[in-house]
This record gives sequence, C-alpha cells and structure tokens, in this order.
Amino acid sequence: MKGLTMFSLENRKVLIVGGAGGLGTAISAAMLGQGADVIIGDLKVSAAIKVAEDLGKTHKNRIVKGVEIDVTSEESVKS
Repeated sequence: MKGLTMFSLENRKVLIVGGAGGLGTAISAAMLGQGADVIIGDLKVSAAIKVAEDLGKTHKNRIVKGVEIDVTSEESVKS
C-alpha cells in the first residue's frame, strides 16, 4: 500500500483475530502499513507468533505481536 494513504492508524492499536491465515496476514500488513501497532490473534499461537515475527522484520518501527485467542471463549478474550 505504499503511496496510497486512504486513512491513518498512526499510534492506534489493532487486534486481528484469525490473523495467522492468509487474509489475516494481509490485513495485518495493511494495518501496519497505515501506522498501527498490531496484535495477531489466532487459535494456532505458534503460527500467530511466526506471522508477527515475519511482519516485524519489514515493519521495524511498529509493534507487532502474536497471541493465542479463541473468540468463542469469553475467558480467552478477556485474557
């Protein structure tokens, strides 16, 4: 999305659930590109962490972290 600034998420925090999949990864990259810090949540925590590490290499000035989350579990969402 270089060169295209439809909106700014500078200094905002974004949670992407299902973020370890292809679409979630693309959305995470787009949000990082707009200036957001991104938390990538997924049932597969190892995949979420890997995506976060990969995206972090190209978005060094942003915070990007992978976490385990199950949106069908209230306890998981609260933590």
